[in-house]
Amino acid sequence: MAKNVGYKPDKNAGYSLIELIVIISIMAVMVGILSFGLSLMFSRDAEYVAKTIDDELAEVRMLSMSKDGVFVMKLHIDSDPSQNKIVIERGGAEYKTVDIKKSASLKVNYGTEEKTSGDVKFEFDKANGSVKAIDGDPDNAVGVCTITATSSKLSSKTAMVDLVATTGRHYVRK
Repeated sequence: MAKNVGYKPDKNAGYSLIELIVIISIMAVMVGILSFGLSLMFSRDAEYVAKTIDDELAEVRMLSMSKDGVFVMKLHIDSDPSQNKIVIERGGAEYKTVDIKKSASLKVNYGTEEKTSGDVKFEFDKANGSVKAIDGDPDNAVGVCTITATSSKLSSKTAMVDLVATTGRHYVRK
């Protein structure tokens, strides 16, 4: 058998066209999966904030009907979304504070009012759990109050909490 004595591989041969196509297609799939995962991760901020608000509404409604004293949920809306928080007060004193550490801007619509900053207070009736007053005014506790959370990151996904004033029921919608 003869040896291939004079053969030297060409050092400047590079990659074949098929190798390049395979590498580019693998990279395209990886970029697609990464961008999909990132969009899901950032769009969940609005859902998280809406569910947190819904949970705290449920807690303050339950506390209002079951314990002595007046319980009020104060939703603090800041221009910096990471500074938004929920404070539950009992008789004017702080009972519980929940910091919302997600990047979602908040907007509250009730009656003819729309608030995008400041505090919004929700007070429930002790007897039946309906909304007694919004921002201290019983006239605001009519119809449906909508709290909208909009993700501030890469996407502008929204999630809403609807609070029905006559029954005190609330639910999250996307």
